[in-house]
Amino acid sequence: MLSIVLQKLGFQLFEVVGESMSPTLNEGEIILVRLTKNVNEGDVVLFELLGKKLVKRVKNVKRTVDENILLEVTGDNLSNSLDSRKFGNISIHAVIGKAIVKFKRKFPFFERIT
Repeated sequence: MLSIVLQKLGFQLFEVVGESMSPTLNEGEIILVRLTKNVNEGDVVLFELLGKKLVKRVKNVKRTVDENILLEVTGDNLSNSLDSRKFGNISIHAVIGKAIVKFKRKFPFFERIT
């Protein structure tokens, strides 16, 4: 029920899987994602690639001649991240949204993602 209300308001919850975004995001933390394709360098984004949802940081935004927008994305934990270094840049169309808040299991229970 909560997820339906959040989606109607333009948000989605997502559980972080893996350690590729550590120390910013850790396994099991929940992030609140604003459903938008308006992202900038430095933003943490949720996107879909080959049927999987991934969370990475936007390292670079590139505009092609035909006005397509491509994003170079990397994990904050570079030694343990499957990202643009392996699969190349992603299209803006793959982006689901931008992570804005993470919820943790201990106090403080949430913090803004920068």
